[in-house]
Amino acid sequence: MPIEYDLVIIGATELGCRMARRAASIGARVALVEQSVTPEPALRYRAVIRAPWPAIPADDQASWLDLKVQDDALELSAESLQIAGVDYIANGGTFVQKPIHGFQVADRLLRSSHYISALQGDRIVPLGLGHIDCLRPESIVNQWFELKGQRVAIVGERPVGVELAMALRSSGAEVMLVVPTPQILPLVKRTFSDRVQMGLEVVGVEVWVGQSYESQSIRDRIAHCDTVVLATPRAKLLPERFGLRSLNRSAMKQNRLQLVIHGDDLTDNVAATAQVGIEKILKPWSQRSMKSSGHLAGLAAAWVHGPIVPSKKQTTTPKIIDLQGVSLDEGRLWYQVGVTQAGRIVEAYFVGDRAIEWSGIISLAIAAKMSLLDLVSLALPDGTQSALASHWLEEWELQARSPLWHELYLDWLGFIRRRSTLPTRDR
Repeated sequence: MPIEYDLVIIGATELGCRMARRAASIGARVALVEQSVTPEPALRYRAVIRAPWPAIPADDQASWLDLKVQDDALELSAESLQIAGVDYIANGGTFVQKPIHGFQVADRLLRSSHYISALQGDRIVPLGLGHIDCLRPESIVNQWFELKGQRVAIVGERPVGVELAMALRSSGAEVMLVVPTPQILPLVKRTFSDRVQMGLEVVGVEVWVGQSYESQSIRDRIAHCDTVVLATPRAKLLPERFGLRSLNRSAMKQNRLQLVIHGDDLTDNVAATAQVGIEKILKPWSQRSMKSSGHLAGLAAAWVHGPIVPSKKQTTTPKIIDLQGVSLDEGRLWYQVGVTQAGRIVEAYFVGDRAIEWSGIISLAIAAKMSLLDLVSLALPDGTQSALASHWLEEWELQARSPLWHELYLDWLGFIRRRSTLPTRDR
């Protein structure tokens, strides 16, 4: 039986729909199997978190949200995908290995050299919290208008917890964030994570870091909250979920079967993930290279990085200067931008509002090997972005010329924080 598709995507989540559209746009023959999921939960979550609630009358908020989700879902609807050239299959199925490999949907056997799962694993419930009814971030948005004045506990180390904490606090809820790792953002430098933690504490979020969920005191505090939300990692989907008893590599290679499993976390920059993923899998159909930049971007956090290599005149890897701070003009955006002493941008990490926009700008800057001076000279979309880029340039010039002074300045900031009266719970 001939292979009729270049790509079969399982799961009509937002990631699955965007991957299917991207693959079709570069000429691939692609099928999208719905598998009883839709992109609406992720779209509704994004609309709730980013909505300008203070500017919307209370009586109109629910209808505004419904209209916003409907508008966002039009691009990813079955009809829109079919017009784009995607074979949309509104059923579910499973993998079969006999008599030949393929994905069986009703009476159809879908044959492809690549299969992508865009389904979501459930969030892991930590030990010690199994007796508590915990909500998922994508489900809490359905109760958003009822949370004002309630006490909400967010448990987990994923960046979505930071975003939810800020958004819930802004909506009038009392928020407690409990993180088992020594810092609330474990994948970034400690100084940057501390700045984000301080920003949460300033607006009244109760932060506990380095805490075990099995601790009786923490369990008691969580039990006294009205709502508990999981910001934990997602469990990996097992091959049995797709009807595969085992992933025999030799058999898969012989039958030209490649199963690529992608998580569809709310904190992924879904559009960038879809573009990069498709271009890596369907390389013959896309000539664009993403080697110069990488994406791990999200609604709560966005990380962009490129290769850090010495120039022809250098024999060692260049020293990276970290520009860190908080921009209130951007609607509270925490940033950490890595720049070489020569001024070239090599990495950046953003948390908060407009993180995805900045990740796109910095990604292009890294790919083009731009310096901070080049970035400032660009015509950025709005004035606040140009002002922030100019601030980075001034801070880089100060650190590059006076590194010892800057280290003393950071030591002074640490001393001030230790003497601060802000409630810092890191024990």
